Amino acid sequence: MSTSSTGLSHWEQKSGGSPIISVDETAKLLDLGRNQVYAAVKRGEIDALRIGKRILILRAPLERMLRGEAA
Repeated sequence: MSTSSTGLSHWEQKSGGSPIISVDETAKLLDLGRNQVYAAVKRGEIDALRIGKRILILRAPLERMLRGEAA
């Protein structure tokens, strides 16, 4: 699978190498709505951290998911 089909090149440009990204950035990357990302986090489909009320998405597991690799 190429990086263009997974969106990873866009990901790398937008995230700047940060190990975490916001729900908004994740939604844009996955072409989903914010509520869909929150629901996927709640179901355990996307690994995330909760800091206070804020949810942050873990970059490495999301990259593996986009590549179709096992967690």
